[in-house]
Amino acid sequence: MPTFIVTGNYTQQAMKNLIDNPKDREEGVREMIEALGGKIKDYYLTTGEHDFVLIAQMKSAESLIPGLMVTAAAGTATNIRTAQAFTGADFVAAQKRAGEVRDKFVPA
Repeated sequence: MPTFIVTGNYTQQAMKNLIDNPKDREEGVREMIEALGGKIKDYYLTTGEHDFVLIAQMKSAESLIPGLMVTAAAGTATNIRTAQAFTGADFVAAQKRAGEVRDKFVPA
């Protein structure tokens, strides 16, 4: 299954809610990720540009999109960014495939 890295920031209301009712945010998103057919690999609260980093394995990008929509619609996270991650072996396979198709490309 492909791996995706999702980053984002909590809104002011989310921070207030967390102060008033502390809870593990990983557990807060696990049920939704699993309902979408995915699995959380890691979840971190971070300092710096983003407040959280979620690393999840999903069936496809399309299976992640509903979760991103629900998260954004809740209004407690903003600046949500997603990137698909690739292993070193994935990248080697892509390099080999590029070598196979390079003669098919017609430069502008």
